[in-house]
Amino acid sequence: MTTDKIFELINHRYEQGAGTIITSNLNLTDFDSTVGARIFSRLGERTAIMRLEGVGSYREKKRERYVAWTREPLEDQGPAER
Repeated sequence: MTTDKIFELINHRYEQGAGTIITSNLNLTDFDSTVGARIFSRLGERTAIMRLEGVGSYREKKRERYVAWTREPLEDQGPAER
């Protein structure tokens, strides 16, 4: 999706008074440079920024489960095959 299309979407929702929830792992400076000044400005007009700290990433949790799974011995293998 191009920044023009993203702006059209954000602007349409803005004009309709519809809320938009955006999540990101970027800080504000990086978010601004990523989405562009026009989108960032439009979002900033009606924004409540909520910073979540100490919340584990679902990717980290998924990775932990995967790594644990890869370390489990296979039941049908004998000791020499492990």
